[in-house]
Amino acid sequence: TYEPSPTQPSGKLSVNIVDFLKSRPDAFSLLTQAIERAGLTSTLSGGTYTLFAPDDVAFRAFLGTRKLEDLPVADLRNTLLLHVLNRKLLSTDLTLEITPYATQLTGRSINLNRNVNFVITCSGNRVYVSNLEPTNGAIHVMPAVLR
Repeated sequence: TYEPSPTQPSGKLSVNIVDFLKSRPDAFSLLTQAIERAGLTSTLSGGTYTLFAPDDVAFRAFLGTRKLEDLPVADLRNTLLLHVLNRKLLSTDLTLEITPYATQLTGRSINLNRNVNFVITCSGNRVYVSNLEPTNGAIHVMPAVLR
């Protein structure tokens, strides 16, 4: 599971979403590979987005015995777009009520809320690192791949 390193602050970051993920191959190598394979690198390097980032443990559980190359590119892209909002959203922007937010996967939304300690839940999955702020949005690390 991902833990912020002492040299990596868990707040404002000086790099974009993709560059942050690439800087942490210990936690996000599979997500980085998936983003590249799905053709989303340039998208997530610019613009303003919130990414609910499954770590490598979550990605391995999602893949099971498959490899990333076994997944059709369109399916992989749709899975990843389910984790992306086209706005910056921090835990302080959420309420205690479960609220649907439209994802980049057309027609699909994820349910978000937070508890009184500002811990986020994303479609029933507790986010365990939140409010990382790359130059182009927000990253929240979660222990599952949404389907």
